[in-house]
Amino acid sequence: SIPGNALLSGKDTDGDGITDQKELDVYSTDPRKKDFDGDGMNDGAELDVGRDPTGEGYIQASITIEKIGITAPIVWGQKADEESMQEYLRQGVVHYPGTAAPGRTASVDGYVTGHSSYYKWDPGQYKYIFKDLYKLEVGDTFYFDYLLKNGRSVRFTYRTVERDIVTPDDPKLFQASNQPIMTLVSCHPPGTSWKRVMYRSELQE
Repeated sequence: SIPGNALLSGKDTDGDGITDQKELDVYSTDPRKKDFDGDGMNDGAELDVGRDPTGEGYIQASITIEKIGITAPIVWGQKADEESMQEYLRQGVVHYPGTAAPGRTASVDGYVTGHSSYYKWDPGQYKYIFKDLYKLEVGDTFYFDYLLKNGRSVRFTYRTVERDIVTPDDPKLFQASNQPIMTLVSCHPPGTSWKRVMYRSELQE
């Protein structure tokens, strides 16, 4: 058994980058097993790239923003080139590769992007998914939901703390805070690709 003081101290018994308490209470993994599903990758490393620590493949994930009435699947981007990103955006809202996953911290804060508009003839189902993103205000909340292979449902709640309009190459889009920050991004104004509307958001424990 896991001693109670380990849970209180935030101890990581197996050294996989997830505290014992989160393994038990959030993901339903074993805090004594570094690689819960035995696939050769430790549990924390899997979560960092969107892989499911409880079974094969990537996490089935979605984003819900109640204020603008959307729920959409999260696509775990593997490549950042333009062609790959456009293909991902046809399938949902994209978690940008190399940035923090929901509920996690990384060397670059989390970054999730979706189309506010795109070519009418494009076959993608999500080309307008973030058309109303600009309507969010500081203090609004949104959610990431996971359905893990072990049947566990996990929800991460984020609250927006900063809104800005920036150019596509503005360094503010990719920051390193060492905090569980997620940035929502889309082209702005809708119908153009001139600028980006961005919302930096904090994880709510």
